[in-house]
Amino acid sequence: MCRKATHRGTMKSRYDVELVREASVWLSRRVTVNNVWRSGDPRVLAGV
Repeated sequence: MCRKATHRGTMKSRYDVELVREASVWLSRRVTVNNVWRSGDPRVLAGV
């Protein structure tokens, strides 16, 4: 399905990431995503 250019959706999120160091690399231990706001057609973001 091709979406028309008039279908828009915007979402702003805040990411809180807890990192741990193992040897010479950083790994994500936990990631929390908080959606701050959104606007537009919610169907555009349905697959996200």
